[in-house]
Amino acid sequence: MKKYKLIHEIETARFYKLSKLSTYTVRNKEIKPYRYVVISDAITHVERLAFSFEFMEGSGESDLVSNKKDILKVELMYVCGYITFMGDGGDIDSVYPDEWYLDKITGR
Repeated sequence: MKKYKLIHEIETARFYKLSKLSTYTVRNKEIKPYRYVVISDAITHVERLAFSFEFMEGSGESDLVSNKKDILKVELMYVCGYITFMGDGGDIDSVYPDEWYLDKITGR
C-alpha cells in the first residue's frame, strides 16, 4: 500500500495526501496529527521544507486542483527539512527528492 499520493503540483510546491495521520516533526515538539503535506522550494535561495496543512471548512482536494484561493491552512512550523541561510544562497546538499521527506514523515 502506498503511504502517500501526489494530489497537486505547482511550480515551487507539491501537495501530498498521506494514507495515515502523522505527527512526525524534526523538532520533536508535540503537534496536531496531519494527513496533508506540502513540500515547498524556496524562491529566493536553495531550500526545501515540508509543512503540514489542512483544508479550510468547506474546501477540499478538488478546490486545490482547480487552483481556488484561500482554501488552505498551512502550519508555520516545518515538519521536515533543513533551514538554510538565504545570504549564503542556501545549501544544495540539504535538498533531497520529495520521497526522502515523505518517507521520514510516514515512518519508512
